[in-house]
Amino acid sequence: MQAAGLGARRDAAVRILNSNDAILRGGAACRLCGTREYRGRPDLTEIPGISDYTAITLLSEIGTDMSCWGSVKKFAAWLRLAPGTKITGGKVLSARTLPTSSRAAQVLRTAAVNAGRTRTALGSFYRRMCLQRGSGRVVVATAHKIARIIFQMISTGMPFQEVGQDAYEQQHRDRTLRRLKKQAADLGLALVPDQQAVLVS
Repeated sequence: MQAAGLGARRDAAVRILNSNDAILRGGAACRLCGTREYRGRPDLTEIPGISDYTAITLLSEIGTDMSCWGSVKKFAAWLRLAPGTKITGGKVLSARTLPTSSRAAQVLRTAAVNAGRTRTALGSFYRRMCLQRGSGRVVVATAHKIARIIFQMISTGMPFQEVGQDAYEQQHRDRTLRRLKKQAADLGLALVPDQQAVLVS
């Protein structure tokens, strides 16, 4: 059964490569099908957590035409990776994501867990969120982030840009510092650097 499933996805990859909207260049479809032709399109396997098999599975599920969803928000909602909107009387009763049997959503969740083990921006995001929320919510949040990246890559044809773990952590620190300064200013206070901490660093 597994061999048959892989064969079906290989056939799907061949059809994708033969279409005008092929998006894998030297990546998943090219390696599985033995095709080395340069296509000038972004490679989804450059995203942390996305393997060759994951990329092929995603393409066989979502295709290469993102215009059918209209926006990245609708794409994430279709994957059931966006927060729920159970609201009544202006009050949010629940923001839990809805259950889904979508294979695309399942492989994105698996990719999120794999990305969490890497020393990348996505990996740093995953580990930081684990300190604040339960593992289930972190997996969904990271999968949502990966889905948005995939949507943008396929829609614009731009390659994935990895900023790195250190750059991501510095950006997070800068955002936190700006937020704290604003909160202090609203209270008529000012943040004062810890001189001892500055000397140690």
